[in-house]
Parts: sequence; structure tokens; C-alpha cells
Amino acid sequence: MVLLSSRTYRTERKGWNRRIKGIRVMTAIRKFGPKDPHHPSIGVKCLACHEPFIEGDYTTLVSLGPGGDPEEQKKARNGRHYNSVGVEIHYTCATGIVV
Repeated sequence: MVLLSSRTYRTERKGWNRRIKGIRVMTAIRKFGPKDPHHPSIGVKCLACHEPFIEGDYTTLVSLGPGGDPEEQKKARNGRHYNSVGVEIHYTCATGIVV
């Protein structure tokens, strides 16, 4: 789950947003793919399983937080929307769902 905001709440899709003690969290995981043979991440290792991305893989982005940017850290601390550092991993690694 990813903290997005403590002030806003909207339902874009069923299962996308929900409120937990006044905090909006993201619960849906977006699936990207399949990768084409010329995608720049082909051959790069997944940080979860250490296997390289190959043609046809489905991936997702995992948010790590605001990173080292002081302005984005301040936004996160104040419960505001912020730009997050993220990593690409296999969709199966993130969800356990084999695609």
C-alpha cells in the first residue's frame, strides 16, 4: 500500500482507493506489457527476483517513497501528493499472479 494523501478521496475504479483512518491508500497494481524486443529495460535485472526482463514480460512499478528530494519529502510528511521514486519489477513478483 502507498500513502497518497490524507486530504483527498475519490473512487476512480472499484478497488482503487479506500480510506483507512483518514488516509487514502493505493491498492490496485497496474500491469504494463507485454514488453517488446526493443524496450530499453530488456536484459535489466528485476530487483525482486534478480532475473532479467525478457520480451513478453509483464511488469509493474513499485513506489519507494520521495527519495532524496527535500521538497518531495516535505510534501510526503505533510500528507500531500508527491513525486515518488519507483522501481520496475515483474508483475508476478509484485502480486504472485502468474501471467
